[in-house]
Amino acid sequence: MGSPSSSFVQIAYGMAQWARRDGMFTTGQEQPSNFFQSHEELDTAWNSWARLEEKKRAAMGLYIHDAQLASLFHHDPNLRHGAIQLSAAASNELFSAPSAAQWADLMRTHPPQSYLQEHIHFSQPQDLQQHPLPIEIGCAHSRLSCYVTLHGIEAAVAESGRTYHVLPNQQIFDKFRDALTCWYHAYGKTSSPNSPDIFCLMILWHKIFMSLLVDFDSLERAIGRDGSVQAAFAQEYVSTWASSIEAKRCIMHASLINDHLAAMRVDAEPAIHVPGCTFSAAIAWYCYTKFGVADNHAPDCNENLDFPETKALGIRSGQQLFELCGATRPKPTVMGAGPLRGLTDMLNKLGHWDTSKRFAGILGLLLHGDTEGHLLDYS
Repeated sequence: MGSPSSSFVQIAYGMAQWARRDGMFTTGQEQPSNFFQSHEELDTAWNSWARLEEKKRAAMGLYIHDAQLASLFHHDPNLRHGAIQLSAAASNELFSAPSAAQWADLMRTHPPQSYLQEHIHFSQPQDLQQHPLPIEIGCAHSRLSCYVTLHGIEAAVAESGRTYHVLPNQQIFDKFRDALTCWYHAYGKTSSPNSPDIFCLMILWHKIFMSLLVDFDSLERAIGRDGSVQAAFAQEYVSTWASSIEAKRCIMHASLINDHLAAMRVDAEPAIHVPGCTFSAAIAWYCYTKFGVADNHAPDCNENLDFPETKALGIRSGQQLFELCGATRPKPTVMGAGPLRGLTDMLNKLGHWDTSKRFAGILGLLLHGDTEGHLLDYS
C-alpha cells in the first residue's frame, strides 16, 4: 500500500489528466459583442460566457489544489504554473450579475481579457527588479486571479530545483523575491481594509518567502517525521540554518503570519492553505529556538536585518525581531517563544479543517518534549 502522500499525488495527477483532455487549461475568454439583435441573442451570449467562466474557475481551483499538494508533500507540482494559459477571471460583480441585461452593462466597462501568465513578474521580458509593469496589475479586479498568480510563484519556487543544504543561488533568490515584491505592490498593498481578504493572500505570501529561506522538508525530518535516524541526519543542516541570518529572516515572516491570523475575524473561514502555512511558520519557530547558537538572534555590526520585503511592508524587522525574542540577548526557549505558542493555539481554532487539528497535535507533542518516532502523519 502506498503512503498517504503518494495516494494524494496520484489522485491529483488523475484530475489534471482529465482536465487536460477536457481542454480546461487553455480556456481563454472571447469578448462578446456589445450589440445584440434580440433578447434571445443576449441570453445566448450570457450563457455561453458563463459556461466558459465556470470552466476557467474550475481549472484555477485545480492549479490551487496542485500547488497546495506540492507544498504539503514537498514535491514538484504536476501542472506547469509558469506557463499557465488561462485568462484572468472576471470580477465577482460581473460573474454574479443577476440578469443578461446587467451582465451586458458591466461587460462594457470590464477590463480587457489578459492571460494570468502575463501578471507574474518573472514572465516579463524586461528586468525591472522590484517594480511591477502596468500589465502585471491588470487582474486586480479579481482576487481569485491574484490568488492563482501567487500560487504560480509558489509552484515556480518548487520547480526551481534548488537545494538548501548550501547557500541559495542569489540570482534565483532575487528572481523570486522580486516577483513576490511586485505581487505585493500590485495586489497585496491595494486591498481595501473594508473588504475581508477571504483568500488570506498575505499569509500565503509570507509562507512563500519562507520557502526561499529554508528547506521545510529538512525541518520536518529534523523533528522526527521519518524517525530518529533521519532526524539525526537532518539536524546538521537545521542547526546551521538556525544560526544564520536566513533563519532570522524566516521567523520574521513566520511572526507576521501569526499577526495576520490574530487579526482574522472569529467567524472567518480560512482559505485552504492557511493550516499548512500556520504549521510551517510554527515549525520554523520551533527549529529556530531548538537548534543553533543560543544567543544568535541579536543583531551584530555585520548584520543588516532591514530586509527589502519588510521595508516594503513598512516594518523595521531588526527592532521587531529584538522585541519578538523578549528584548534579551539569548534566544527564547521553545516554551518561551510567544509566536510559537500563538501559532499552535491558532491551529486548534482554524475552522473545520481536520488537517489543522492534526498539525496542532504534532506541535503539542513537540512542545511537551516528545520528539521521537514518526511525528508527522497526513493520512
